[in-house]
Amino acid sequence: MRYILFYLALFISFYSQAQSWVDKTYQHMSLEEKVGQLFMVGITTSDPPEMLNRQLSDIQKFNVGGVAFLAGMPEVQIDLTNRIQSNASLGVLIAMDAEWGVAMRFKTLEPFPWAMAMGSLQDTQWTRELGNRIGQDLRRMGVHMNFAPVADINVHPLNPIIGNRSFGSSPQRVMEHAKAYAQGLSDSGVLSCAKHFPGHGDTAQDSHKTLPQVVHQRKRLNQVELFPYQATLLDQVDAVMVAHLDVPELTHQPGQPSSLSKAVVTDLLIDELSFNGLVITDALNMKGVSQSMDPGQVAVEAFLAGNDILLIPVDLAAGVQSMMRAISTGKISEARLAHSVKKILTYKYQVGLAEKPGLIHKAEVMSYLASNPHSDWIEQVYTRIPTQEKATDKSIANTQNIGYITFGAGDTTQYQEVMNQWGAKPLIYGNEYEAVVVSIHVPDSSPYTSYRLSAESLEQIARITSRYKNNYALVFGSPYALTQLGDPALWSQRWVMYLNKPKLQSLGPDVLSGKLINNNRLPTQKTTER
Repeated sequence: MRYILFYLALFISFYSQAQSWVDKTYQHMSLEEKVGQLFMVGITTSDPPEMLNRQLSDIQKFNVGGVAFLAGMPEVQIDLTNRIQSNASLGVLIAMDAEWGVAMRFKTLEPFPWAMAMGSLQDTQWTRELGNRIGQDLRRMGVHMNFAPVADINVHPLNPIIGNRSFGSSPQRVMEHAKAYAQGLSDSGVLSCAKHFPGHGDTAQDSHKTLPQVVHQRKRLNQVELFPYQATLLDQVDAVMVAHLDVPELTHQPGQPSSLSKAVVTDLLIDELSFNGLVITDALNMKGVSQSMDPGQVAVEAFLAGNDILLIPVDLAAGVQSMMRAISTGKISEARLAHSVKKILTYKYQVGLAEKPGLIHKAEVMSYLASNPHSDWIEQVYTRIPTQEKATDKSIANTQNIGYITFGAGDTTQYQEVMNQWGAKPLIYGNEYEAVVVSIHVPDSSPYTSYRLSAESLEQIARITSRYKNNYALVFGSPYALTQLGDPALWSQRWVMYLNKPKLQSLGPDVLSGKLINNNRLPTQKTTER
């Protein structure tokens, strides 16, 4: 009891200090400074220096509250972060979209496994550790928030923008892994942001390019899309990102982006689901919202809907001017402005921005990143994620005459080497084999790479399964690739490896021979967990 009272006193003291700082800071801010806090601009560090300098000037001019770093180079991002924080009168909230680590933005660094692979694991502690390790890297780079975890239920096999970024098709499993990821970020001191509310998993379109439509009724939305956004997840995450989707059942206005809908943001997320954290729009430069109205009006409508942070506006100046005008005319009240600005300030206090941030030591961080500090842990994960579609005892152990053939555009160098060492031989159609191994290799430089095979490849696979009796499949890519392999009854075993990494390629003989057995379930399998 003594310890409970001690920690309760600490919490009350922290909250009291935070509230005092927030109120004092807000009281001394001009209207322009308050409005500036609502915007988070995007910076691509590979842009020309003159463009970067212009953006830094705008950040200072408009008192921008946050910066989201996009693709580029880590050394440039560190330099820019130091300049931004040194020139700011109030600490700037730095965010990144780093779902599978900083390598999502810095292509030369080692990536963590995608969410789809982690979703195969029954033990979510691995996902919590994933979040923690990613958070540690972000903190070293001066980043306070990660736009993760993805809480979308990917139930559309051809979803062009979610897919491998989702923990799977089971609402329960997605919720559990998303919660674990957020806990890991919290362990490292980084803010989490669940996305893409109210659910981008059942779309065949990309909201970067258009406004995808989700036409389900509320009962189905509750069972699938909205299922993860329960108290167990919402109590854990610091923020929620609202997507640009056309969901008539929720907006009650067909064609209205969900990010601009008061019915979705305020009535559903904040009031009905009782979410009290930061509410962030998805990027406002995405076609899903930017094509609907001019940039200034988009900013105002997004804020009126209930969003606190307006992410990556198309035109920062127009957005700020429209917000100022809406406040001066009474369209936006002082109370509404204060609500969001004070909420933003509270989270800034939480991550240490009540004090001016110290300089990031670039040489130390770059040396750390270059050492690939997570390699051993990532390889441990690789040995745990291979998943058999349906458990069978039809291993290939003790089989002498094995033929193998590869499909797909991904590299197969390590796979062919280990298969040859194992004693398997490249398949010659028509020869006799005790077993045939078909492997699909999807390039994994991007989670958006299509797993679809050519018509010629599909025809060749069909010939193999009709000709040979004992067939085995290894999918070094999305589990949705299994849909191309025909009737499961034609296969002795079908394994999903999720990624085409050399380490996973080298595990091919081990999973086929039964040396490596994991108690996993495909994250894309339909379940009755609810």
